[in-house]
Amino acid sequence: MSTGVFRITSRIAQGYVSALKTFARILAFSVAVAAISAAITLPLWYWATTHRSSFTAAVLILVAGILIFFTLKQVKAHINNLKTKGFSSSEIILLPLKRIAQILTALVLIYITLITFTTVSPIAGIISAILSIVLIGILFFTSR
Repeated sequence: MSTGVFRITSRIAQGYVSALKTFARILAFSVAVAAISAAITLPLWYWATTHRSSFTAAVLILVAGILIFFTLKQVKAHINNLKTKGFSSSEIILLPLKRIAQILTALVLIYITLITFTTVSPIAGIISAILSIVLIGILFFTSR
């Protein structure tokens, strides 16, 4: 009978030891994460509060660099995708230029409409707006 009790108490003790080990691992991991976070955050906080302009410049440069990197990565992937679809290099260059020309033309038409509204007359502005809407529609939706 004492061996059965000993076995049961041994299992209970092993369960508590296992639970304590798990708790100790979780606590150690939490402390490690907090220490690493503090090691990164506190110097950055000190830099940001004492040297605002240099911190702001560094952050802006870092963000701009990341944006440029990912933009160039996407452009490269898009160019490779177009090349696999059979587009030539000149077509790949001309496609964005064509889109930019369309957008600039639309902006010029909107500008002309605004100038017509303010300087000529409201009726001429309405006519110019209708013509601009039609021309922008033709520009963007019919030329493929």
